[in-house]
Parts: sequence; C-alpha cells; structure tokens
Amino acid sequence: MLFKKVSIACIFTLLLIAVVTACGGNSTDSSNQLVSDTQTYEQDLPKADPNATVDSLLGSWTDINSSDRFTNITKTDNEIQYQDNEATYPATFKDGVLKVQVSSTDNADVYFDATSGHMFAIYQGNPSEFEKK
Repeated sequence: MLFKKVSIACIFTLLLIAVVTACGGNSTDSSNQLVSDTQTYEQDLPKADPNATVDSLLGSWTDINSSDRFTNITKTDNEIQYQDNEATYPATFKDGVLKVQVSSTDNADVYFDATSGHMFAIYQGNPSEFEKK
C-alpha cells in the first residue's frame, strides 16, 4: 500500500514537472521571434537624412494605407505644429527629424525620405507612411 502511494506521488510530481517545463519552453521562442520580426521591419525603413530641412515636411499628407488618415504640418516664425486626425501637437526639428510632442513623456519621430518622396512617422515603434496630397 505504501509502495502504491509513493508511486502515485512520484508519477504526479513527474507529470507536474513536465507540464511546467513544456509551458515555459515555448514562450521564450515566441517572444524572440516577435522581437526578431520587429527588428527586421524597422531595419527596412529608410533612415532620416540629418541634412534635411523642415521645409520638406511642410504641407498636407495622406497615409498610404488609410486614405482617411491625414497629417498637416505647418510652421510659423516661432513654432512648428503637427496636426493629425486626433489633435494638433507642438513639434521641434533637429537633425532631419521632427519630434512631435504627443504627451509630456511621449514623442513621435517624423522624417522625409527623399528617395520615395514619402514621410514616415514612428510612434511607439509603429511606423506610418504618408504621401503628399
């Protein structure tokens, strides 16, 4: 009887270890694949030209994947404004990149790609591509 109880306890313990090991093994592979896919996509994006001027970004733009999404970038003597479907945000321009202040802690990077003639906006790691209206 004691042998039967010990055997059942050993089998249960081995089964529990197998389940815990199997669950933990796949999560690392999946997250590594996600990071790898994200890095590959970001590497395919054109880079900002540090010699570009803010004038290349001024005007009205339409998202190439969603024609109802727009962006208007304007400049006065004192400020640059970035307007999209959600709101109007203050921005600063330096080294070819327009830094759009989305919140007190969050910025979006916006830049012009001379090769394609498109504007790219990167917010929280998510890129959007726009063409001039």
